[in-house]
Amino acid sequence: MKVKEVMTRDVKACALTESLADAAKAMWDYDCGILPVVKDGKTVVGLITDRDMHGRGNKRAHSIEHLTRRSDDWPSLFDHARG
Repeated sequence: MKVKEVMTRDVKACALTESLADAAKAMWDYDCGILPVVKDGKTVVGLITDRDMHGRGNKRAHSIEHLTRRSDDWPSLFDHARG
C-alpha cells in the first residue's frame, strides 16, 4: 500500500497569525489532529498538532499536577473506554 492511497487530499490549514483557539476549533470541525500552518495563504511554514496544543499550551497555564491523572482515576478511565 502506498501513502497516496490513504492520505487526506482535502487538506485544511490555519494561518500563521491565527490563535490556538481557532486552530483547535478547526481541528474539531474537520475531525483532525494536525493542521499545516501557512504564510500568505499558500506557503507551508510548519505544522500544529493537538499534541502541541496540549503539551505546550497547558504547561504554560498549569503546573504538572494538573496535567497528570492520579492512579486512582484509572478504573473510571477503563470503564469509560469499555462503553
